[in-house]
Amino acid sequence: MILNSHNVNINPMDTPSTSTLLKESYTFSILDHIQRILNNPSIYPKLYFGPGIETLERFELWHGQIWKESPIFGETSYQIGNGIVVFNLHFLFYNFLIYIYNIIYFLVLYQAGDFILYQIQRGTIIDQQLGQINSIVKLKEDSKEKLLYIQKIIYYKDLPDNLKSSNHLNKSKEHTVWLTEERETIYNNDVIGHINIWLEYLPEPENYDYQIGEIIYIYNNQTKIRKIQQ
Repeated sequence: MILNSHNVNINPMDTPSTSTLLKESYTFSILDHIQRILNNPSIYPKLYFGPGIETLERFELWHGQIWKESPIFGETSYQIGNGIVVFNLHFLFYNFLIYIYNIIYFLVLYQAGDFILYQIQRGTIIDQQLGQINSIVKLKEDSKEKLLYIQKIIYYKDLPDNLKSSNHLNKSKEHTVWLTEERETIYNNDVIGHINIWLEYLPEPENYDYQIGEIIYIYNNQTKIRKIQQ
């Protein structure tokens, strides 16, 4: 690694009279240092470059929120196979209508920041939920299966009681939904598809399914609400 020598001017104030006015200093390139680490065969196998890990025991940097949601560290896009049913043939057989169909799968790109509709099992009920993709994660470092880390979006019916009002009810009739700070991890086969949502601090698009102007958060154990651009 190359060291570079520089002469640094010394401020004579508050220094001994025997001090010189110049001192020699040395610097090295951070990029060269990183490259040296990456080329070290004993260190490289211990380094981690994958997506964030969703785990309850967080003792590595890539277990934390910053790694998961940062486009610098984590993964921000993933292709998922979505299927559509294509009916090829139907006919009557002993007064029964018989359908023959195929399921065609195609890859769809999902990226951090995309809004999606997905299904989630809550007890014995399978519910449809809106959400925004924050990142791509894994449950274990050596796992090949990747999951989506979702920030939940809720309808008026799911608002806490202290936030339900005639004003919010009227907004919901105009397709308003609410962003929350709550997050959950879902599997790829839970994804139904993309949803167009307008964030009201951005220019209004021509077509959208829902709009969001507020986020729900917890402060001092109380549920509060504020504008999303604040």
